[in-house]
Amino acid sequence: MRKDDEIDRRALKLAPKDPGLYKRCGCTEIGANGRRRELGMRCPKLVKLQFDAAGQLKMDDKGRALWDWDGKHGLWAFQIDVAAPRGSGKDRQRIRKGGFASKTEAKNERAKIEAQGSSAKTRRVGATTLTTEDALTAWLKTRKVRKNTLVSYTGHVDNYLIPHLGKIKWRELSVDDVAEMFRAIEERNEEIQASLKINPRGKRHGNLTKAQKAAGATRELRRIAGAPTLQRIRATARKAYNDAMRAGTVPGPNPFALVELASGAAPRPKLWTPDLEAKWRKTGEVPQSNMIWRPDHVGAYLDFVAEEVAGEHEEPVYYDILDLASFTGLRRGELCGLRWDEDVNVDEGYLDVQVQLTYTLGVVEEGPVKSDAGQRRVPLDPEAVASLRRLRKRQSEARLAFGAGWVNSGRVFCRVDGSWVNPDRFYDAHVRMVRKAGLPPVSIHGLRRGAGSMAIASGKSVKAASSLLGHANEKVTEDHYVALADEMLREVTSAVRATIPRRGTGQVM
Repeated sequence: MRKDDEIDRRALKLAPKDPGLYKRCGCTEIGANGRRRELGMRCPKLVKLQFDAAGQLKMDDKGRALWDWDGKHGLWAFQIDVAAPRGSGKDRQRIRKGGFASKTEAKNERAKIEAQGSSAKTRRVGATTLTTEDALTAWLKTRKVRKNTLVSYTGHVDNYLIPHLGKIKWRELSVDDVAEMFRAIEERNEEIQASLKINPRGKRHGNLTKAQKAAGATRELRRIAGAPTLQRIRATARKAYNDAMRAGTVPGPNPFALVELASGAAPRPKLWTPDLEAKWRKTGEVPQSNMIWRPDHVGAYLDFVAEEVAGEHEEPVYYDILDLASFTGLRRGELCGLRWDEDVNVDEGYLDVQVQLTYTLGVVEEGPVKSDAGQRRVPLDPEAVASLRRLRKRQSEARLAFGAGWVNSGRVFCRVDGSWVNPDRFYDAHVRMVRKAGLPPVSIHGLRRGAGSMAIASGKSVKAASSLLGHANEKVTEDHYVALADEMLREVTSAVRATIPRRGTGQVM
């Protein structure tokens, strides 16, 4: 077909152009019924065919004519598919708008509808280019959560979700994609474990050469992502995808909810029994991370801390914090956050847990406690009240000694100059003192679990222990915070045996 041939352009198969963008005009023709009608986008003047130097019509590999829009004829228009109104019984509806002088104007107007997201009920907008990286980055900007929660979300997105899934289109994510990500993370865990045997000092990050540092390279994360971490990564991604499903920008079901992972649930806490302690002293083996001290361990530890403070090897307030933590089970952030004026009543003998201090991104901040159940009143025994009175007197003397240099933080537990206690530095001091005391390792949260266990061991109900610890329900206390000593269980088995009637001694002669 040559350029000078008579060509019926409407009969040609034309190669496709930009999907959803087209031109139309106001030209008319006489129809079969004798009436004049508008040609719209069927007008042949809108199309300018492409010919080669020899005058032959150019074709693509599928036999379709190559062409361009005529820049001097017609106006630009667009079409877009959006979700149909609720109750219409339809999956989608098509929106068309025209009258734009340029292609750019039409594209910009269509982009406005795409950007409206849930307000425009966009479900099927053709071939969307939104990647998982774009979607998760945008999602993080909309989160109105606590700062440390946002830091956790960001770490999951930056360190795991984007590196493994970032280039995949958000609405095309599959269960296989997600499962492959977790498989790759577990493979990386094995590599990190092997490398730590060679370089145990680089636990968090890989080391960089001077040339890499000069080039601006960042250190590779070398932290092992265990089963609990994988569950938290999945929870972050599942939340982001659920939000997108509610906005109508991705289809269901949620691929992150369908992938199978190990539960990641922590084992029930375990007591440092004499046999486990003897094995630890011989091999250094710690049975699990959530170990609990026996009462004699707690007493020995507090005595050691008192000696460290008396010898001015540690902050004096550390003893006061640990002493209160040992029998109330307050979290370290709650302990550091206690305020004299708002939270403590020494005359009535109680304290109200209302705020906590957290250390996030290098800054200590005050915030609400972990949950609504965490807001609680803790009655104090006379010895605790007397201890708080002595502490307040000691702080008054320090305020006079420091004069203008005193920092009026208003905290019950503060440093010698009155400033806040950094919860993370307090934790580090605890780890240091436990090691120095030669005791089997237990975290500060282990002291909290120990308080719950000792409450049960002293004959108090699980409900009472749950209220003391500020748990939403008793099951959390029973499953994750209570470890019973063998002596208590031995009493139970003895009591059960005593209820069984026997004719004789029960001994085989």
